[in-house]
Amino acid sequence: MLGRARLDTNISSSSYLDSFTKLRKLIQSRLEAANKIPPKYYHFQIPIRLNYEPLQIIFVDEVSQTIMVSSSITLVWLDPVVSWDPRNYSGIDTIEMDSSSFWAPNIYIPKTSDSSVKLLTLNEKVQVSNRSTVSTLIPIITTTLCNLDLTFFPFDKHSCTMIFVESDMYNLTYLDLPPKDISFYFGTNAAWILVGYTCVTQPSHYTPTFTYIVCSIEMTRRRAFYVVNLIGPMAMTSAMTLVVFWLPAKAGEKMTFAVSMFLASSVFYNYILEIMPRSMESPPRLNLLLIFNGILIMLATAATTFVLRRYEHQKETAQAEVSKPSTKSRTLDQKQGESKKNRLFYSRRCNSVSPEPVEQVNLSQLSLLQGELIGPEQLEVTKRRYRTGQWSYVQLDMMFFALMSALTLIVWILVFFL
Repeated sequence: MLGRARLDTNISSSSYLDSFTKLRKLIQSRLEAANKIPPKYYHFQIPIRLNYEPLQIIFVDEVSQTIMVSSSITLVWLDPVVSWDPRNYSGIDTIEMDSSSFWAPNIYIPKTSDSSVKLLTLNEKVQVSNRSTVSTLIPIITTTLCNLDLTFFPFDKHSCTMIFVESDMYNLTYLDLPPKDISFYFGTNAAWILVGYTCVTQPSHYTPTFTYIVCSIEMTRRRAFYVVNLIGPMAMTSAMTLVVFWLPAKAGEKMTFAVSMFLASSVFYNYILEIMPRSMESPPRLNLLLIFNGILIMLATAATTFVLRRYEHQKETAQAEVSKPSTKSRTLDQKQGESKKNRLFYSRRCNSVSPEPVEQVNLSQLSLLQGELIGPEQLEVTKRRYRTGQWSYVQLDMMFFALMSALTLIVWILVFFL
């Protein structure tokens, strides 16, 4: 269609120039006589073929659900007015003419974001062949509507359709041409990748029936930026929230850490809202993850509060058990024997005769402070209860850590893999 003239090398340049001038005058006179008469008045249906090739994604607006694409369109149709025998014109089989002299099909794009439909504007020049074929290459930038499903943001893929229809309901068919490979000279979009495109010819459901072209543009989002700056920090926030259960209760930093995580997450969420796409029709699943992270911090704070209250309660109980006098009934011989042992220990301690075991020293000191002596059996019971109390709140920490870790893992799997 867009071929060059095959010239006879035996013909001189002056003869070729004369043939070219003669051919232009012939075609121009025919066009003036035809006066741009549409083909339907010739009582036959002419084929109109269109080739579409997207070159670059310029902009995607998730809120208004539109996509701006730079494309090239090749439009080819037949004009019975123009035809000649190349042998009579020094082998010239194609010639460039002004497009204003030709009748041209009116191709419009219905799915545009403008209030009116988009009409293709021809170039100033068209290529005309000796077989009545007229062709032109049209560069175009279109802003069309596209239903963007952001459920799997930032791993989302989209297919946007573009429709081409002839205004006078001529049959419009797709022209399959080899790729022109001019997209190499266009820049790439920083946020989107143009994966591919397909075009098919579809019949209409109107009467009389005509055909139109539907082109689908496949694109995917560049996800590296969102993985590094969005998903990564969210994962670290979830992991850091679970660390609160590994802090020892006696350190007194559990609640401080939980509150600090809540404040840090609040600041981080403000940053996230600036880079998240805004769509209420199909909100991203990542929004659910943001909500879950906030709930996780609140649950961790509530669980930490419960563990600390449990720790303080068991600590007070253990101290009360240590200071509580023995209520067991003892026989007179036991009381006398223990009294004798204690008096002997007290006299030895006062005279500093020899050191006593640490456990007995602690027992005697505690007994003297309380004003009453208790036996070794009662002290062992108290120690065992205190140790049991310590393990109880640690066990609660581990239980909460396991539950919330499992819950976090389940939510992340549901968000990204289901």
